[in-house]
Amino acid sequence: AVVETLSVETVPHPVLRAALAAVTVSAVAVRRSSPTAAAVIFSAGMVTESFLTESPDEAGVLVASLLVSYAVAAGLPRRDALLRIGLVVMALAAAIAVDPSDSVSNIPLSAVLFVGLPFGLGVVVRRRRRDVAALTLQTRALLDEADRAVAAERRRLARELHDVVSHAVTLIAVQAEAGQAVIDEDPS
Repeated sequence: AVVETLSVETVPHPVLRAALAAVTVSAVAVRRSSPTAAAVIFSAGMVTESFLTESPDEAGVLVASLLVSYAVAAGLPRRDALLRIGLVVMALAAAIAVDPSDSVSNIPLSAVLFVGLPFGLGVVVRRRRRDVAALTLQTRALLDEADRAVAAERRRLARELHDVVSHAVTLIAVQAEAGQAVIDEDPS
């Protein structure tokens, strides 16, 4: 965004605009660790650049809009995400509204393309992560239950084996005693 701003020769206040574009796209750096901060930084940069110079039209700002919108939806609970994304939509609407070369009728389409679609994708990803986490917990519970069932079966088999072996040893002992008693009278 900075390089694009500085490379256009007809931009008024190029250094200020490049600095504000840098602030706006810096929201991308914190989007994963703090989606709320990303939404605030992006919105503040966008509105400030729109009112101080002219509305941002750099490709980097548009990409930042996509990434921040996605991160807000993917990283925050639904209610918090809706509040933060409202801030981003308002910043986008303000940028379009104050731009003399743009029409207010473009606000809905721009909001859908640059905020709504990535936000929807983020919601889908957040739900998928939640479902995967729930399935992982369920799988662990089932594995634990299976381990307990295996251990119980081993204990049952050990008890049965113990009973069979002790019965056999008892029979051997009884036969040995009986054998001692009759060995002189009946050697065969």
